[in-house]
Amino acid sequence: VVDFRPKRVEPIRLESVCDRGCIFCALNYRRAADPDAIPYSEELTRDGVKARIDRETNDAWPRLRERIMKLAAVADATAISWCGTDAFSSVVFERALTLAHDLGFRDMNVQAPGTPLADRAYVDWLRQQGVSSVNLTAHALSPELFDFVGGKAGAYRLFWSALENALAAGIGVNVEVPCVVTNA
Repeated sequence: VVDFRPKRVEPIRLESVCDRGCIFCALNYRRAADPDAIPYSEELTRDGVKARIDRETNDAWPRLRERIMKLAAVADATAISWCGTDAFSSVVFERALTLAHDLGFRDMNVQAPGTPLADRAYVDWLRQQGVSSVNLTAHALSPELFDFVGGKAGAYRLFWSALENALAAGIGVNVEVPCVVTNA
């Protein structure tokens, strides 16, 4: 008997700092150097924010662990969606993913730019841990424009490596295309 009831999706936001600088993102650290951009304080640097987030996330680990453990009672009927600025870069992502898998979760999604997905061994590990899909962002058709909109040199190449590795490992890929004046 096949159960066709949809799973409940439980989003779990992981605080993190993205390795991109997308031109459309409110958390674009490149804007701090732009004289026409909204001014940022000196403390709002990628390293400063990352250190604060890492500290706060480690402090919050007991609550996150407890939340995942409570959800385990409905693991068969629940799909976890790991999200945040860049779920992969969270200091607790791998620990939380492993815990969720060990507690019986087998249908998990990750929303992130996907830089680590360029490593096929890492993609295989994610699949073994129950990641069944990822959300990736495609910024443009040409490599130059893709890298510019994504705010990272090599973003175009990383996107295609991530996409190919995920599909080869049997991980579904949802592609999101933000339409901005630069790429529309």
